[in-house]
Amino acid sequence: MSGSAGGNRISRAAVEKTVQDYINKVLSKFPGFKDAKATGSYNTGTKQDFGDIDLIVHLDSNDKKLAKQDLAKYFASLPDSVIVPFKSNKYKGKKSLSSGELVTVLYPIVGMSDEFVQIDNIISTSEEESTFKNTFLDYPAEVQGLLLGLAKVICLEEDPKKIFTRLGITNVPELEANQEYEFNLSSAGLTLRIVTLDNFKELNRTEVWKSSNWSIVKKLFDNYNIDGDFKTLLQDLKSKLKNERSKNRIKGIFKSMVSIKSGEVDTPKGDNKQAALDAVSSLLENKLFKGLVRELILPLIEADSKKTVAIYPGGFKPPHKGHFKAVKIVLEKFPQINTIRGDGRRMKLKDNRFDVVHSNATIEHVGNFNNQIKFVKEALRISKKYIFITTPNRNFFLDLHTVIPFIHWLPKKLHRLILRIIGHSFLSKEKNLNLLNSADLEKICKIIKIKNYKIDNIKVLGLKSNLILIIRKN
Repeated sequence: MSGSAGGNRISRAAVEKTVQDYINKVLSKFPGFKDAKATGSYNTGTKQDFGDIDLIVHLDSNDKKLAKQDLAKYFASLPDSVIVPFKSNKYKGKKSLSSGELVTVLYPIVGMSDEFVQIDNIISTSEEESTFKNTFLDYPAEVQGLLLGLAKVICLEEDPKKIFTRLGITNVPELEANQEYEFNLSSAGLTLRIVTLDNFKELNRTEVWKSSNWSIVKKLFDNYNIDGDFKTLLQDLKSKLKNERSKNRIKGIFKSMVSIKSGEVDTPKGDNKQAALDAVSSLLENKLFKGLVRELILPLIEADSKKTVAIYPGGFKPPHKGHFKAVKIVLEKFPQINTIRGDGRRMKLKDNRFDVVHSNATIEHVGNFNNQIKFVKEALRISKKYIFITTPNRNFFLDLHTVIPFIHWLPKKLHRLILRIIGHSFLSKEKNLNLLNSADLEKICKIIKIKNYKIDNIKVLGLKSNLILIIRKN
């Protein structure tokens, strides 16, 4: 069973017959019904079966919320043989489920005895909106994710007033202090907002314009190849995006949009989504690292530098602006620096190269326990005097990476399985996240035969949230 309704999978051959039967027996009898069209992967992909049917339903109404309520009441009034009660454990017995622009039902599959498919009715209230939804939803999910992100950041990449002229948008209010323009794209349409920020944190948003005309979206993305496949568009973004904030935002939005559902784990669909997530993370993060180094570090390096600061970001993510802010503080004392990028488990540096080695929240991202031992060994090898290694405490009730409490206390295999199920596939892999507690740090020190060390901590609410391994070389 799949989806919130607990339906069966439906073959491609049965989709069209089932949709037509559903329209004839159910939707055509609802007051205000205009038409309905299947959308999504059924139209554009080559899949031979589906977990649900996405159906754009055009209703004649001036109030979408009221139309959805009336439709749900109508579904509830129909016999259970027509609109089947949900079979999932979570919603067992319900006749419909309303969420966002969807009203979900369970309907018999034509030609299949005792098999039912989940139908997601995507409600529109105009022909233009129906066309917009159909066009947007016919893009693969991975391309949709990139388009959502690109819409958010396009005013960072281009002069907003030139965009407004291109789109024919007039009478846009001027920005005040700490405000910026932002487009928002969804299956409901394209909107322009004025967003009020405080240190890049959104405080307020005001919608000032909207459209459900897809030709406007095409004009918005006029400089990008949005009709190519996922890889083509991603490469296009990689080559054209200039603002480092844009790349980071697209990566975050893509990750929230393209998630691996529990039923997709270890399936070709799930594997394809993970490959897309990895591709976006890799391409945009590598670009981010190079951009930040170029903008913030290279101007500070001189050929005759006497002091060196080495940055080893680890496998989890590249350095961000916070790291380089710390480097700037170092510059107050050491105006000439060299930067080195490398693998913290295998550093190509001489023994005793630095007086002090400090690693901040990296050891949990270098992989399995043996890799963590190598990481500490390397830090010890290249230090003359002191080593400071900080890491989140696995025994703290909250995992600071997922901001989810308690589940990281479960056995690691079970913890990783749950992370995959709830959409944290990247962090579910040992090579990307392997939390430690005090006992683990103690064990590492004993294996390496370190004698002069102590484990300090940082407390939140009186509890040890982070650990600090402090080693003093003899």
